Amino acid sequence: MYIEKIAIESFGSLSSVAYDLTSGINILRGNNESGKSTVAAFIKFIFYGLCGKLPDQSMTEKARYTNWDHGISGGYLVVNDNGKRYRIERRVTPAAKAVGKEKIKIVDLASGAEVLKGVNPGEHFFGVSEDVFSQSAFSAQGSGSLVDAEKMNNAIDNILFSGNESVSVKTALKKLDEARVFLLHKNKKGGKLYAMDLEISEMKNRVRQAEDNEAFLAVRNKTLTDSRKQQEDNRRLLQETNDKLKQIEACAVLARYAELDRKKEAHQNALDACTATRSANERNNFLPTYEYRDALRACHADIAIAEKEEASLTMQKDALTTATLSQREAEILAAAEKRGGTDSAKKTLTAAVQKKKKRKKLTAFLAVGFLLSLVASIFLAFITPLAYGLMGVSAVLLVASLLSFLSLRRLQTNDLFASFFATDLAEAIRNITEAAEAERLVKEDERRHQHLHDALNNCVAHKQELIKGANTLLSQWGLSYTDKDSLISATEEASKAILSLDAAEQKAKETKLAYESAASALSGFSREAYAAEKERTAYVGDVSVDDINELKVKYKFCTQKENALTTQIRTLELEIASRAATTESSDGLKEALSELEATRREYDDKHQAYLLAYAAIKESGEHLRARIAPALSETASALVKTATDGKYQTIGIDNSLSVSFRTDETAPEREVAFMSAGTKALTYVSFRLALISQLFGEKTPPIVFDEAFASLDNTRLAAVMALLAEQAGTTQVILMTCHDREYEVSENKNAVKLIEI
Repeated sequence: MYIEKIAIESFGSLSSVAYDLTSGINILRGNNESGKSTVAAFIKFIFYGLCGKLPDQSMTEKARYTNWDHGISGGYLVVNDNGKRYRIERRVTPAAKAVGKEKIKIVDLASGAEVLKGVNPGEHFFGVSEDVFSQSAFSAQGSGSLVDAEKMNNAIDNILFSGNESVSVKTALKKLDEARVFLLHKNKKGGKLYAMDLEISEMKNRVRQAEDNEAFLAVRNKTLTDSRKQQEDNRRLLQETNDKLKQIEACAVLARYAELDRKKEAHQNALDACTATRSANERNNFLPTYEYRDALRACHADIAIAEKEEASLTMQKDALTTATLSQREAEILAAAEKRGGTDSAKKTLTAAVQKKKKRKKLTAFLAVGFLLSLVASIFLAFITPLAYGLMGVSAVLLVASLLSFLSLRRLQTNDLFASFFATDLAEAIRNITEAAEAERLVKEDERRHQHLHDALNNCVAHKQELIKGANTLLSQWGLSYTDKDSLISATEEASKAILSLDAAEQKAKETKLAYESAASALSGFSREAYAAEKERTAYVGDVSVDDINELKVKYKFCTQKENALTTQIRTLELEIASRAATTESSDGLKEALSELEATRREYDDKHQAYLLAYAAIKESGEHLRARIAPALSETASALVKTATDGKYQTIGIDNSLSVSFRTDETAPEREVAFMSAGTKALTYVSFRLALISQLFGEKTPPIVFDEAFASLDNTRLAAVMALLAEQAGTTQVILMTCHDREYEVSENKNAVKLIEI
């Protein structure tokens, strides 16, 4: 049997990978952490599931190989078993308490049908358990190719003795001894036979007690039968009384339902009246509301206020008289305007007066200087040069004074003052100020007049807007605006409509409240149920409500009697049950006594048979194990001798599967611990191959080695590869390695399939 394809959907760190294999040697090569050990574990997972711990005992296989992302592990193998091809699928999904739910499916690829339901693929195809497979055909990384002797000894016993590894010889011997002890202890004071002797004695006492109890129970059962007859009669009377009370209750509830129907009808009439009131007051699909009525009132008040404001502004405008300027004031302002305005004119007048005063002073000063110079020149005439000089100065001063006097005449201010209707500066300034004030008053009157004019226009426009809004408001209800009194009429009409509608709606609310209150009171009742109850109790005849007190008294009496009878019957039943619980059928006990005595004789025969079987199986098992050890030694010796070029002649394997060796026939026997690490690995590989040849029979499993040859040198590795090449003729070999050596030392590389991971 060999694997054609490995398809991993999700397992450990691997997802969505697949590898095609051949029936011979397959080398899966990859770097550390590339997933080689995960692929090897996946092969065992498909055949046996996640059922143990890792070789280093650090964690369970389930914890190690459950997918790290989503907790789901699964995939399939395509296998070829003597020409028949199967797809073996296995999937583990998360479940409660962290225990994965496992599903197995085996599909016959020829027919596409699911086959071998409910079987474990490894046990079916290989005929061995997961322990045997792991100790022989599957060498996990870290196991060092070692073999657990205790597990394999038990498996060898089972296979050799029964032909089935699942049948445990050790367990069978244990069970035979347990069965012998169960029947009778060695000291004769325990076991089933001893207990049965005591039980037979006890059974005889029980037969006597049962006969006494049966007589007592006969009397109590007669009393119980009479009490039950009285209870049956009382229950009929209690039922009839209860039905009469229920009929009265049903009539009362049905009367309340009739009242509910009347209230419902009144509510419907109120709703119809409300609808009619709405229809009578609705215009243009509009019904007046309190807000609408208040809007009408507000609109009327706004229009009245606007009319009063318009009348007040008109009266103010009519009462306002506009002031005007006199001719004199207009000329003064015109003269001032020519000089740049009133302030500029005042400055011009003031500057002209100041300039005239300065020119007068200059002219007087020049005249005085002339006179003084003239007088001085006359007195100093005897000094001719000086006199001439003074005369020259006098002439200059005379000319200057004449020129200043002439310019002074040109600076006359009388005409300037006359243009402002004044004779001096003060009067001119006063006239200008008065004219400016008169002009300000005229402009103020004009501004007030314009303000009143604009306010009046705004008031009129506002009133028109209000009238327009009133017309829009009235048109909602199909009315039109004529004057503000039409708003009053509309307000009164709307108030009447609102009041009538409110009254109708209030009536509808009141009738609704009455109906809903009655309906709520009956919410826990069912009209149909009470009608049916009235119909059901009709057999008792017409019952008056006046009889209710008498019926209640009668019902209470019957109830008390029912309770008393129930208590009496329960007491009798408990007494009978209590006695019956300890009372057994005397006939049955007598029959059981006979059966016990017969069984006691059978158990005695079985006890003797168990003693004989235990001794025979134990002796046979020892002989069978003694026969398998030489066969394992012979096969392993041949393999090691070939792989070591004859250096190691003999490999010894005793009944306990302990391994030893000899370098030649005369050399002393030594333990395998004396071998080098490489030779020890080679020996255990040979031991595993020997186990496969002896234990699996015709069912040849794939042989999986995960980094099992790291300690071998190239020579020994070539020898191992040669051994495996021979095995590959009958079974498939799958090697996991991170080196190229296994492939490089293989003699026939064409027979080796190299797969890069």
